[in-house]
Amino acid sequence: MHDFVVRESTYSPGLRQRRHAHDYSNITIVIAGKIEEAAERGEYCAHPGSVVTKGAGCEHEDRIGGRGARTISIQFHGDSPLPAGAWAWLDTPAVVGRAIAVWRANSASDRDRAVAELIAAVSAKRHVTKRPQWIDAITARIDRDHDQHVCFGELVTQLGLHPAYASRAFRTRLGLSMSEYLHAVRVRHARIALSSSRRSVAAIAAECGFADSSHLCRTFARALGVTPLSWRKLTS
Repeated sequence: MHDFVVRESTYSPGLRQRRHAHDYSNITIVIAGKIEEAAERGEYCAHPGSVVTKGAGCEHEDRIGGRGARTISIQFHGDSPLPAGAWAWLDTPAVVGRAIAVWRANSASDRDRAVAELIAAVSAKRHVTKRPQWIDAITARIDRDHDQHVCFGELVTQLGLHPAYASRAFRTRLGLSMSEYLHAVRVRHARIALSSSRRSVAAIAAECGFADSSHLCRTFARALGVTPLSWRKLTS
């Protein structure tokens, strides 16, 4: 079992943190507000539920949104599950669902169990091999057209690929099928909309590509372990 402490932090609206690094590894969960973070490997705009993994020594800088932000940070001391310098933002349902469980834990034993499950989920999402360009093309298309019907067969054929090969390779590299990736993108957009606006669940379902509010509620609860209304209350 890793030695860790769990800390909750609050950041003032508009705060800017210059480039810095920590001498410990950490997994941080955004629980309110918006954080824009930049590191050597890229930039990311995080919303409630987003999870970042940072190995000791990872240099980064942050800008806090206009409403401030709050985070829960799991700080590791001694043995760490993260390699030095690691940096990755994760927004997949498998990781976000485990992060929500840490957030909602009501006892030390529940929290420790939830942290262990989050570490396992984060570790499973580490991919060291470079992805083929055609996979990036498919994910970019899904990200752009998540609110529409996406025909995967036509998409991979347009890229000159055999559907069976593309399906196997996509799952091998990402750990999700193309349809599961599409559902994950839709859930992420719904999660952000629910926490950042007061629009109705039905309106958010329509704009994120779900058939109706019931479809959104079922998919959201199955993916994250909370209903859309519970998530909105949690992040309000």
